[in-house]
Amino acid sequence: MNVIRLFFFYVNSLSIDIAFAAAIGFISINHSLNIQSRFELVVLLIIGTFLMYWADHIIDIQIYGKNISKRHFFLSKIKKSLLVLSLLLLLIGSFFIFNFFSSKELLILLIFGCFLLVYLLFHKALNKWKLLKKEILVSVLYSVSICFQALFSEFGNSFAIFSLLTLTVFYSITSLSIIELNSDVQNGIPNFASSDKDLSRITLLRNCIPIICLLILVFFKLQLEPIYIAFFGIQFIHFVLLKLFKDSRFIQANYRLISELSFCFQLIAFVQ
Repeated sequence: MNVIRLFFFYVNSLSIDIAFAAAIGFISINHSLNIQSRFELVVLLIIGTFLMYWADHIIDIQIYGKNISKRHFFLSKIKKSLLVLSLLLLLIGSFFIFNFFSSKELLILLIFGCFLLVYLLFHKALNKWKLLKKEILVSVLYSVSICFQALFSEFGNSFAIFSLLTLTVFYSITSLSIIELNSDVQNGIPNFASSDKDLSRITLLRNCIPIICLLILVFFKLQLEPIYIAFFGIQFIHFVLLKLFKDSRFIQANYRLISELSFCFQLIAFVQ
């Protein structure tokens, strides 16, 4: 494993790419709505993303074992260091929460935090219900966290953006489900695509997502601004990767990283 591949492996394994993409999305969406991004919310978003994904991976290790992927094996080796780092991030997050937020904002953050905790502790059980599949829950919660400030500042247009982002994240996650289907089945890991033997239903669902996104734009009478183009661009990137390079070893090995980096396409929101 050369230096570049090793670097990207660490970036993906530690969820640095996910936290980075979340922050990019947060700032880009706020900019598109002429909302000044609050620094403390960006910090909390990054900290929360790290904590959620690290905890989720550690839970997976406890349930399925450390050998389900190179990423999980690596994280199992540094589990104690992750715990110490998580406590440090919790302290930093607590400092920002109690020093920069009003009592009303604290209550909202607490309620959202409870939803995240319920997901983290019970998503394995909730996975039995189709509408509460992990892929759906992650898409919604991830999008809420990114659109958090926008939703409470300008609900109208921000709800449309939230809907488009949720569908785009779901499109990305289902692409990953298809890419990792065989390895997940071998390791006994629940996979959104596993119940669809020929992938016909999930393909139909994915094909409907861009159409639904267009209908949302029409319904909310929105012009095709850069941030909306970004969502369609991200979907197109995943479509091309899955359609043309599904069997590529490089794509299979690095799809998670490529997937997160594709969300940096939201930066075109600044091209106005």
